[in-house]
Amino acid sequence: PVCPTAPPIASFTASATSICVGQSVTFTDTSTNIPSAWTWTFTGGTPNSSIIQNPVITYNTAGSYAVTLLAANFNGTDTKTITGYITVTAYPTVQATTPASRCDTGTVTLGATASAGTLSWYAASTGGTSLGTGTSFTTPTITATTTYYVEANNGSCTSASRTAVTATVNEIPGIIAVGNNSRCNSGTVSLSAAASSGNVVWYANATGGTALVIANSFTTPNISTTTTYYVEAVNGSCVSGTRTAVVATINPSPTITSTTPTTICSGGTFTISATASAGSLSWYYVPTGGIAQGTGGSYSRSGTSSTTTFYVEASDGTCQSARIPVVVTVISKPVNTSGSNVSRCGPGSVSLNATFNSGTVNWYDSATGGTNVNVGGTFITPTLTTTTTYYVESYNGTCSSVRAPINAVINAIPTVTSTTPESRCGTGSVVLHGTTSAGSLFWYTVPSGGTAISTGASFNTPSISVSTTFYVEAVSGVGCISPRISVLATVDSSPIITSTTPASRCDSGTVTLAAVANSGTLNWYAVSSGGSILATGSNFITPSINSTTNYYVEVTNGTCTSARIAVTASIIPVNAPTGNANQTFCTGETVGLIVTTSGTNLVWYNAAIGGTVVPNGTALVSGTTYYASQNNGTCESTTRLTVTVSSGACLSNDLFDMKALKVYPNPTVDLLNVSYSDPISRVEMFNILGQQILSVENSSNEIQINMARYASGTYLLKVYSAEMFKTIKIIKK
Repeated sequence: PVCPTAPPIASFTASATSICVGQSVTFTDTSTNIPSAWTWTFTGGTPNSSIIQNPVITYNTAGSYAVTLLAANFNGTDTKTITGYITVTAYPTVQATTPASRCDTGTVTLGATASAGTLSWYAASTGGTSLGTGTSFTTPTITATTTYYVEANNGSCTSASRTAVTATVNEIPGIIAVGNNSRCNSGTVSLSAAASSGNVVWYANATGGTALVIANSFTTPNISTTTTYYVEAVNGSCVSGTRTAVVATINPSPTITSTTPTTICSGGTFTISATASAGSLSWYYVPTGGIAQGTGGSYSRSGTSSTTTFYVEASDGTCQSARIPVVVTVISKPVNTSGSNVSRCGPGSVSLNATFNSGTVNWYDSATGGTNVNVGGTFITPTLTTTTTYYVESYNGTCSSVRAPINAVINAIPTVTSTTPESRCGTGSVVLHGTTSAGSLFWYTVPSGGTAISTGASFNTPSISVSTTFYVEAVSGVGCISPRISVLATVDSSPIITSTTPASRCDSGTVTLAAVANSGTLNWYAVSSGGSILATGSNFITPSINSTTNYYVEVTNGTCTSARIAVTASIIPVNAPTGNANQTFCTGETVGLIVTTSGTNLVWYNAAIGGTVVPNGTALVSGTTYYASQNNGTCESTTRLTVTVSSGACLSNDLFDMKALKVYPNPTVDLLNVSYSDPISRVEMFNILGQQILSVENSSNEIQINMARYASGTYLLKVYSAEMFKTIKIIKK
C-alpha cells in the first residue's frame, strides 16, 4: 500500500485543566490518521516521554505546566504538534486563630486569618454546615467552654484540615472557705481562704483599696489587737461579688504570780508549787517545748539524784504564760564506790569490804532497819555455814546512802564419790573412771601439787608398761577442790607366741601345724578374729583340705590373750610333664630318650593310672603308649603325660636345645650363671612349695642370679627363650 502523505490530525483532551496540588490529570489521545507513532512531552509533574497512550500525571507543586503531543505518519515525513496547559493551585491554610473567653453564659467572638481565600466556621472538625464566614465569628449563646473549627477556601481548593478555636466560658469565682486565726499577745497571724476557681486576693478594706497579696494564705503584719481583713476571688476577668471578712484575733496570756522551790536528799521525794493570774498550771523539764510532766498548783516526784530546774507555765485554754523556773536543790547521798560478794570453800568467817565517797560506813543484817553489826569499811563475819547477805550504807550527816547487799558466800567442797580402776594386758593406755558430787574431775600423776594431765569423768592414761597409780580430784564451778583420790591402772603381762610351723602336702588331706608360746594355752581358729576354737595345744591337725588354707593361733594365760598369728596349711600339687603326644624313634632308642618340654625327675609307666614303672633303658616298641609323671622332690604328679611312639625319625628336642643351655654352678652357694644360644627373655625362681620368689626380664643370651639371699634348699629355675621354656632343679647350699 501507498503510505499516506497527508499530515496527521493530532489532538488530545485532559480530564481537568485546573487542579489542586497533589491531584492527578488523565490525558486522552483523540488523534486520527496517525498510523505510525507519537510522543508526549510534559513540563512539571512526573516526566514521561515514553510512547504511551492516555497517561495519568500527578502534580505536587503549584504552577502552570505545558503538555505537548507530537504525532508523525508512517514514514515520519509529516508531523503535528499540539500543546495544552495545566494550572496547579496550592491549598490555602489557616495561618492564625484568636480564641476568646467570657464570664458565665453568653456569646464569644473568635478570630482567624488565612493564607488565601475565604474562612468558613463549623461546629465539627469534619462535615457539617458552615456556621459563618469571614475572619471573625460570634458564637451563639454558650454555657460551657466550646471548641469551633475554621477552614480556608480559595474557590477551587480547601485547606487540608480544619483548625480548632476554643470559646472559653469561665464561671464567676467565689470564696468557698476562710481560715480565721488567733494568737496570744502581739505578733503576726497566718490567715487562709479558698476560692471555687481562680486566685484569692487579700485587702485591708471591705471595698476599694490596694491588694495586699494574691495567694491562698496571708500573714498579717505585727498586730496588737484583733483585726479584720477581706478576700475576693479572681478568675481571669471574672471577679467574685462582695468581699469576705477574715479575722485575726489577739488574745492576752496569763502570768505566773509565785513559785515555791525545795531542797531534798538525792533520790528522795520532792514537792514544788506555784500560782497563776488565770488558767491551769503545767510542769516541764525544759524551758520551751517538751511534754508536760504534771499539772496543778504543785508537782511531786521521787528519785531525783541531782539539783534540777523544773519549769511551770499557766494556760487559760487559749494562751500560755512564759515558763518560770522552779529549782529542786539535791544534796548528794554518799555513793558506794566499791564492794562485792566474797566467797570461801566450806564453813568459816568471811572478810567483807565496802567503800563510799563520803560519810561513815555501817553494816546491817537486813535491807531496812535491823541491827548495826559493824562500823567501818571492813567487816569480818562470824563463822558461817551457809551463804549470808549483809547490807552496807554510809551516812554523811545529812543523807544516808542506799543500802547495798553484799553476800558472804559459803561454797560446798565437792567430793570424788567413786572411782573405777582398770587393767590391761601388756603395754598401752588404760581408761580410768570417776564420779563427783559437783564440778569437774582433774587427773594427776602425783597425790598433791603438779599439773593436771586430763579432765573429765574418764581418763585415758598415757602408754604404761607397769601398773601405775594416778590421782583424781573434783573442782567445783566456783573453784572449791576436793582431796585427791588414788586410782590404780594395772598392767598384766601378755603371753607371746614365739614361733609357728606351717606345713604342706601334695594333695587333699589333713595337715599338721604347730606353734610355741612363752606361757599359757594355745588355741587354734579358722578366722583371724572371733569364731570358735578348733583345737587347743601346740599341734593342730587340720580337717581334710584340698587347697592352701590359713589357720590362726593365739595364746591365753587366763587374763591376757595374744594377737592371733596366721599359720598356713599348703596344698602343693605337682602337674604332669608336657611334650608331644606322638613321637617317632630310631631303632635302638630307649624310653629315657622320649622328648618332654617340661618336667623333672620323670618316671615312665605302662598305664595312665597305676601300672608298672618302665625303666628308662627299656627299648621303645612302635605303636606303644608310654605315660610319664614328674616328681618335685616331695610329691609326684597325679596325672601323667601320654606319648605314643612309632618307628621313624629319631627322637629329638625341637623345642629347646638342652645342649645349648648352660646353668652353673649347680649346686651353688651365691652366683648362678645361665646362658643359651638364643636370647633369654625371662627367668623365674620357685621354692619347693611352688611359690614364686623371683621374676627377672632379660634381653641377652646370658643372665646371672644372686642365690646368696635365699636359704639352703631345693629351688626350680624356669628359663624362657622366645615361646620355649625349660625347668631346671637348682640346689642352694
